[in-house]
Amino acid sequence: MTPLDAFLAVDLVPIATAVLAAVTCATLGNWLVLRKQAMLGDATSHAVLPGIVVAFLVVGTRDPWSLFVGATIAGAVAALVAEALRRVARIESGAALGASLVVSFALGVYLLELGSLRNVDLDPDCVVFGSLEGLFWIPPAGASHLSPAGLSTLPGEFRALVAVAAVSLVGERLLRGRLAIASFDPEFAELAGARPARIARLLVIAVAAAAVASFTAVGSILVVALLVAPPVAARFWTDRLAVQARLSIAFAVVAALAGYAISASLPTPVNAAGTMAAMAGVLVAISIVASPSHGALAAWRRYRELARSLAAEDMLGVLGRAAEIGAGGCDEATLVAAGGGNAAARRGFASLRQAALIAMSDGKWMLTAAGVEVAREILSRHRGWQEFLVTRTGMPPDHAHETAHRLEHLAADQPRDRG
Repeated sequence: MTPLDAFLAVDLVPIATAVLAAVTCATLGNWLVLRKQAMLGDATSHAVLPGIVVAFLVVGTRDPWSLFVGATIAGAVAALVAEALRRVARIESGAALGASLVVSFALGVYLLELGSLRNVDLDPDCVVFGSLEGLFWIPPAGASHLSPAGLSTLPGEFRALVAVAAVSLVGERLLRGRLAIASFDPEFAELAGARPARIARLLVIAVAAAAVASFTAVGSILVVALLVAPPVAARFWTDRLAVQARLSIAFAVVAALAGYAISASLPTPVNAAGTMAAMAGVLVAISIVASPSHGALAAWRRYRELARSLAAEDMLGVLGRAAEIGAGGCDEATLVAAGGGNAAARRGFASLRQAALIAMSDGKWMLTAAGVEVAREILSRHRGWQEFLVTRTGMPPDHAHETAHRLEHLAADQPRDRG
């Protein structure tokens, strides 16, 4: 067997299946996250058990397509019941999902414990962890992989996922506008005739079908991770819906490919689906930290800049008051102490020097002409707030100074100028 034949037989189908599941789940998971229904996929993955059991009772075998249809119906019914509880009975979304999940799962366990099913091998580990490593593509002897005989040997899990992915992706693209209206403004959608309730039901059915088709191959753990993690990671990088959709798919594909590569390269066998789910979590962690707009580092930089700016304004206020009473300037230590005496104050002092708002004169730091204008504006805001607090709220004058000092950084408009 050539390396290419080995890749086609052993690796291609698992990789393609994982990528298909990633793209489908991330596309639909975007709407679950935006609609605050992120745990719907987890509920569906638990609620399919009665459908699997009933399908086995009806056909008498573990035929994959029969189990898939039964699981999809059960998952869709459970999800629709949860949606109905949320909309009709006004039950909180999480409580509705929890109730539907528990009842469905309990019913499945009860059916599974019936006497006729006690000895049936419905391996739950395959549903939880998936069977990516067992998706081999081995054509009959003498037939190529792309021949009709070779294509007929593609695993049923892969073919089911192809069909569900095609329908889900095309349907999501056609209904994206209505989904957006129904998700962000359901009242307007109702008035516009977009039928948000019907859109919500279609989304629930699509998620149920995609979840069932995916976890028969990749397992429920990875399905839940792909439904939630890539959209959550993408949410940190953009506020635009179209970009969010593309980023979610990109993150999901990266998690799938990186997870499979890592699991295949480790000396000790590691479950591929679990590794992919872990990589999806890594992408979320990276996004939380490194996002330039909503990440922790960006928030820390904004906080650091704000602290520097406030300290600099406090120092300009001190110099402005000193200039008004003819006291001259201040030494560096006094100014830094006025700004808080910390690292932010030292950065603020350096920024004032760099901006030429202060200059050394006779051994003290004084306001420049530009600094005088800025200081006057700061003092004007402070006195405006002070007057507002005394005249409008009745605060004693000797208490108003500190409060006005905290408020003077909030806005350029003085409160006394407002009607």
